[in-house]
Amino acid sequence: MRYCEFLINSNAKILLDDTRILCGKIILCDNHMNTVLANSKEIRQNVNSCRWESRKIGLCIIRGQCIISIAIA
Repeated sequence: MRYCEFLINSNAKILLDDTRILCGKIILCDNHMNTVLANSKEIRQNVNSCRWESRKIGLCIIRGQCIISIAIA
């Protein structure tokens, strides 16, 4: 059993190493923490105005090396 198998089909917030946050439903992950999110949304801070912005992405593949933390929402 893979260590991240219990995360599948749960909604999560994933913090990336460039301070972006991706929210969505985890549909797949592997031993390298590469993750696939469905119905994902990106939240990032605008450099010029310091305000948080969000946009819908949909299906998203995240490289495990870029993931700082995963929080179950």
